[in-house]
Amino acid sequence: MAGLYRKGSRYLYVEVAEVKGRGLLRVFMAMGEEETLKPYVEVFSAG
Repeated sequence: MAGLYRKGSRYLYVEVAEVKGRGLLRVFMAMGEEETLKPYVEVFSAG
C-alpha cells in the first residue's frame, strides 16, 4: 500500500509493505515540498 497526501504545498508519501516470511511490516514515510518529494516517490514506487 502506498499513498501520496497533500496539505497546502507540503506532501507526505507513505508506503507500507510486508516483509515476506518474517511477519513484519516495512514502513517508509517522507515529507517535503512537491519538487523535492516526487523524485523519491518515483524511485520507491518503481519496484
